Amino acid sequence: MKSKQILERHMTKCQLFQPPATEIYRSHHTIEGKEEQLSIFEVDGLISKIYCQNLCLLTKLFLDHKTLYYDIEPFMFYVLTKNDDKGCHIIGYFSKEKHCIQKYNVSCIMVLPVYQKYGYGRFLIEFSYLLSKREELAGTPEKPLSDLGRLSYESYWKYKVLEFINEHKDDKVTVENISKSTGMNFVDIATTLQKNDLLKYREDKNGNAKYEIVMNDKLWQSLKRPKIIVNEDALRWTPLVLSLQLNNESMDTEDDLNNELIDEQMKEIEMKSGPVNNSVNDQVLKKKKKRKWRNKTGFDDRKQRKRKTPLTNGSNGNKSIANNSNLNSSEDNTNSPDRKAMAEDDDQTEDESTEEEFRNETDTSIDRNGDFKSSQES
Repeated sequence: MKSKQILERHMTKCQLFQPPATEIYRSHHTIEGKEEQLSIFEVDGLISKIYCQNLCLLTKLFLDHKTLYYDIEPFMFYVLTKNDDKGCHIIGYFSKEKHCIQKYNVSCIMVLPVYQKYGYGRFLIEFSYLLSKREELAGTPEKPLSDLGRLSYESYWKYKVLEFINEHKDDKVTVENISKSTGMNFVDIATTLQKNDLLKYREDKNGNAKYEIVMNDKLWQSLKRPKIIVNEDALRWTPLVLSLQLNNESMDTEDDLNNELIDEQMKEIEMKSGPVNNSVNDQVLKKKKKRKWRNKTGFDDRKQRKRKTPLTNGSNGNKSIANNSNLNSSEDNTNSPDRKAMAEDDDQTEDESTEEEFRNETDTSIDRNGDFKSSQES
């Protein structure tokens, strides 16, 4: 806003006091000795396009590498707000692709500079991994990371891995167990273990090499505890996409149903029109020939016959007929082979038509007493 008056006028007219989306998280947290109510809204980029575009343009003011502004339809935005009597005030957000093959749980994350260094960034990272656990997937942020993003993620990974090892000292700790409890990717877990010297190499009795995950107490005590902890019970959310196993099973069942429907349709077609060639499934029914519409005399009106002799331009009809007869006689006298062949074909067709009509008329004859007799017997 350019001035305070414009802001006050906008506040009197605007009736939007929260993001245009569904609230999936609400809980009370103590921040710097004060109790605050935090909420997270799930905004669909396909439904609220203008809001998401403005959110991306706002992020561009603080992130130079931000390139996505307008193609926001395939993304979901999770907006963190602080609630009071006046409404829900935006603290930050992170975006996530709806259907991602690489299993990225964060595409872009941003916290406004006013609310930085209060633990909201780690809160959003932990919330993104909570969604990955609900989806039963191992999530990871989109690569490459920025400098600030790398520092925040490495500190979060180190804390979560050491927390899990400290809680399971007596049990056997594996990378799979850490991934199931935290929702982290195997590669991210392996890199944190190698950087912090939490892997110990040893050999068996048979000489086989093995790596063991070891706890470092000094490193665990030196870590800072998170200022804000996510309350998992306060989340009201169901995943859009289930695990890959469920997807594969659903695809198999859909394929089986489609095959059964195709078989039933093929059987119905065979009952109506006879057996169908299995090699050609697409061409089931042949095109029917066009029916020739004939009048009672058997003459096809649609078919245009060519005249053997062209008409001459004359005022009197008798003169034109005479001229046509003269032309016919002159053309017949010519010895061209094409004219002779055409004349012979016409004579043959006329003879065949007369023979068929004679056979049809003399096939049967009715006696006076009502008995049918063939023409030969009569």
